[in-house]
Amino acid sequence: WRRLELERWPLLLAERRECIEDEARRWFLRWHAIVAAAAVAEAADEAERGGGGEAAPAAVLSVSEAAVAAAESCEAASLGDFAARLRVLHAAAVLASAYAQRSASPRHSACAELAAVLAGVRRHYAQFRGAVAAAAAAAIATSVTALGDLARVQRWDLNSFDAMRAATRSSHRAVLRHVKAFETAL
Repeated sequence: WRRLELERWPLLLAERRECIEDEARRWFLRWHAIVAAAAVAEAADEAERGGGGEAAPAAVLSVSEAAVAAAESCEAASLGDFAARLRVLHAAAVLASAYAQRSASPRHSACAELAAVLAGVRRHYAQFRGAVAAAAAAAIATSVTALGDLARVQRWDLNSFDAMRAATRSSHRAVLRHVKAFETAL
């Protein structure tokens, strides 16, 4: 059991990286709400111009506010979730474009403007993807090397129960420190 545990420590880092990316993917729900609110407001405006219908909701982000929010989202991204946030912006731009195609004037709709702005922000920050990926790879390599070295130093064939328990507790604390350092780096 101990030997298996020592061999699997580097896989902890991949699992932590996946958790970080999952957190970034949650941004899609926020962007979906923004795009859907813009589409609902646009539909209400079209209905109002057509001679009836409800007024547009008041709490809709303007296109410039959405651009600022998208830029701040990318600026606040860590090394680990930068690429995932770019993918979320791309998905939100595609969603806004799909909503724009459903409107009466697809080229001049607020959703089309929102799609163009989100795609533009994504294109701007995509130019930094290579540098961010290189920095993330360096952080990952450092952590993988540190955990591999720690696993090689640890013994798995200790004879007494107390010695095994003490070694396990000590090594678990060291692994936790390395995983926390990895999360901080990403």
